[in-house]
Amino acid sequence: MKNVDFNDLMYSDLILDKSTIDQNSQPAEQKIVVMDKQECIFLKVKNICYIEADGAYSNIYLQDGKKLVVSKNVKVFADKLSEDLFYRIHKSYLININFISKYIKSDGGYLIMENGASIPVSVRKKDPLLKLVAQLSL
Repeated sequence: MKNVDFNDLMYSDLILDKSTIDQNSQPAEQKIVVMDKQECIFLKVKNICYIEADGAYSNIYLQDGKKLVVSKNVKVFADKLSEDLFYRIHKSYLININFISKYIKSDGGYLIMENGASIPVSVRKKDPLLKLVAQLSL
């Protein structure tokens, strides 16, 4: 594994490259580094509940209830995070499927996350979501 210069972190809001992830590591062990104001925060990927778009920024909602604001858009996260764990349910939301509590079919469809957040499901993502639900169903 190559060394990371802490000074380089100051100029990057998100450091994660699929090629640098140990192929033997589980997604629960993977971390990303995000910049929040003047701090470099090392986040365990498994602790990210969902990411919400806010213009050129993203709000990262964590399992412990914290919210981080970073200056990267949701697409950057969608491109970098594991598709096995994260699903782009809407143009403004990237969710961790492990934190889905309910899927409500009415009102066009939306998800209730474990933290109580209500997240809309886009019309284009509804069928793929239902396939995912079918795979997870007993």
